[in-house]
Amino acid sequence: MRQAALLWIHDRGRAATERLGEAVYGGLLERGPYGEVRCLRGPAAGGEVLAAAARDLAARSEALDVFCSAHTTRRAPAAWREALAPARDALRLVYSTACWGARAELQAWAAAGARAVVCHEGLNDPLVAMPLVLSRWLTGSPLGDAVVEGYRETQALHALAKALAWTRRLVAPREVPDGYGVGDPLQGSRPVVWGEASLRLGGAEEDPALRYDPATGGALGLAVRAAVGRFAFDRGDLAELLAERGLPEPWADLAEAFRRAEAVSRVGAQRAPGLVVSFARPLVCRLPAGPQLRLSERVALAPGPLDLERGRLDFEVQGAALGSGLTACRLHRLGVRSGRRGLFLRVAGVACGFLPVRLSVPLPSVPLRVALPEERARLSAGVRFLEGDAAAL
Repeated sequence: MRQAALLWIHDRGRAATERLGEAVYGGLLERGPYGEVRCLRGPAAGGEVLAAAARDLAARSEALDVFCSAHTTRRAPAAWREALAPARDALRLVYSTACWGARAELQAWAAAGARAVVCHEGLNDPLVAMPLVLSRWLTGSPLGDAVVEGYRETQALHALAKALAWTRRLVAPREVPDGYGVGDPLQGSRPVVWGEASLRLGGAEEDPALRYDPATGGALGLAVRAAVGRFAFDRGDLAELLAERGLPEPWADLAEAFRRAEAVSRVGAQRAPGLVVSFARPLVCRLPAGPQLRLSERVALAPGPLDLERGRLDFEVQGAALGSGLTACRLHRLGVRSGRRGLFLRVAGVACGFLPVRLSVPLPSVPLRVALPEERARLSAGVRFLEGDAAAL
């Protein structure tokens, strides 16, 4: 079967994040059984440009899947049905991350003839769900199962962010653009699957590079493997990302150090895929807990085991140290663990050149609840499955 994939990346014209999205999601799709993968970037590409690309790919394919990593998108179902009429017979799956997309966005794609459509209610956070869903879809899992798993992992990430005081603001309700008022990511991100939830990708094969696995970094590890050799950002991109996204308040000194640095980040390392940051000179900045963080001209960070439901995150580190002088600890591993009283920072390294060091430092946090069986069952039941006339939604 001739199959094609169309990817649209829209982050309000932010060049760095749109290129990163193309590297990660495009890298995953190109490892699948698609004969052709095409990527469009930017807000202007979501209308007639997207429709024209869909028509073109459908003319040469028996099945077309469309993946939209985009912000809120308004579509008129009747106009979209007409625009995609030549692609109707080939259009198979549409997966959209757009916030508040579970009605008009879903209705438009259903009217265009898609056999299955996945959209989201409320303010959506796709950072975990989209890589996971793509991983499962590309290796042959049923669509509905992949979406359920992605939603559960997303809510586990939100629970972890909410438990840690420094990141709690990232999941707090906030004003959002596009006239939708206040959005709550903890209540949003809920997927709606319309149509054939049992749909599978034909010709899918097991590929270690595509596998979503907590043992190899979960969504972060998957994204890094997909983007190896495909993405780099320079000092200007880094400044843009920090200015837009920011870091939690206690890490302001670290953010400022990065802004001042002549940094170039590249995804990919010689031995283990990871993020490699090159600086024009070593950096020194003070962490919230007090010690100095010393970064060499080349710092590598590779994701290790990442189990969001149990509050475990690990990273392999090269080129960084805590403290100064003879007592400085050269870092090998940084991690977070969940305990009965909250979250702990775990540090492993070498001091004085030969002494193994292992530290566990309490973080300002509250205990996690998402790992409890009843919580996992509740999250799995949160996905809505719909059939029938989408226009009646």
